[in-house]
Amino acid sequence: MKKNKEKIAIIGGGISGIATSVYLIEKGYKVDIYESKKNLGGRAGSINKDEKSIDIGQHVFLPSYKNFIEILEKLSSTKYLSIGKKLKIVIQENSKKYHLKSNVSIYPLNLIFSVLNYKNLKFYERLKIIFALYKLSKLDNHKSKISLESWLKKNNQNNEMIKKFWEIICIPAFNSKLNKIPINHAVNLFKTMIFNYKKNIGICFFKKPFSEILSENYRNYIKKNNSNLFLGEKIVNIHYSKKKYLLEGKNQNLKYDKVILATNISNAINLGGLNSKKIKLSTDGIINIYFWFDKKVIDEDFISFSNSKLEWIFSDNKFRSKNKEFRIVISLSAVGNLIKLSNEKLISDYEKTLRKELNISQKTKTIKSLLIRSPKATQTQTGYKDLNQKNKKMYYVGDWTIKDLPNTMETAVLSSKKLVEKYFK
Repeated sequence: MKKNKEKIAIIGGGISGIATSVYLIEKGYKVDIYESKKNLGGRAGSINKDEKSIDIGQHVFLPSYKNFIEILEKLSSTKYLSIGKKLKIVIQENSKKYHLKSNVSIYPLNLIFSVLNYKNLKFYERLKIIFALYKLSKLDNHKSKISLESWLKKNNQNNEMIKKFWEIICIPAFNSKLNKIPINHAVNLFKTMIFNYKKNIGICFFKKPFSEILSENYRNYIKKNNSNLFLGEKIVNIHYSKKKYLLEGKNQNLKYDKVILATNISNAINLGGLNSKKIKLSTDGIINIYFWFDKKVIDEDFISFSNSKLEWIFSDNKFRSKNKEFRIVISLSAVGNLIKLSNEKLISDYEKTLRKELNISQKTKTIKSLLIRSPKATQTQTGYKDLNQKNKKMYYVGDWTIKDLPNTMETAVLSSKKLVEKYFK
């Protein structure tokens, strides 16, 4: 491996910043990574509560997220994954449970049989969903500006099919309502998740908080490769002079040949000099509500809901430490104005709904609760066609830089891979 003598700074210790550092190190660069928080992960990070790390949200993904899993492999972190090898989603409506699952392991039969077995819809509706999935898989470079919802309705998907199938899959995947998802984004994500993967897919979990998984392994990786990680170091200004960048931090000022901003859009504008007038920014929030009960309340690892205020809930049964607390996480996507309600009201309302939906006895006590809101969990921008086309050796990376895919952990890593392959030879 050749050695590259350029000094490179990466600002942001989220998934894209971490992935960028790994790809650059593999090309022989030494890098300095700056993260303003005390832990790694960015929007996929954790908070500290009662001396324990708790993920900001329930991080789930698919085995088809090959670039993201590849980074975890490079950081020796796959031992902390629970990788679902078969599609099995429990969907509850009016206290009755249905299943999207298939025991067939051959693509596309696994997808077809999972839909055919989904008895929450009439048989002819299931056939129409299969046909719509087939048509979606054949769309290529779709130029239409219509939404996914409009496309579905044009392709014989009625309200029941949209509510009981498409919304359950797409709203959490995109963190957006179907009428706001461009059809080309939907095509690209379904190809990434399912159509181009052509293998079994199941829901994948982390066995412990994501930032804990990253922390020790990533620190060791950085140290081993003669690079530096600065946690709790906020960069407040960047100056360009004499073909060098001066980074002004809270504790130190250092010069670099190149700078990579692996931040959100707001910080990219503030630090990187992007013209805010050129950017049309849209965001949406995610709310996660945690409840700890003194008894086990579900047997499943997760349940999705149709016709309910609940969307998805997750348990820690599989990975729970040996204590008397059983945790349930309610995950709410594309929350809109719900983000403005108080913690007290949201916790109270959703505990009542959770108890009703799961038929939780009043004898089962709530030990504690916690609400984590992420007002700008997803960020999309229009205006710049290629953020890195004209630059003075300053680059932008992150899931928001790829316009044709939604914000996901896979997109974050993909943006890093594309940046390094194109601009760092």
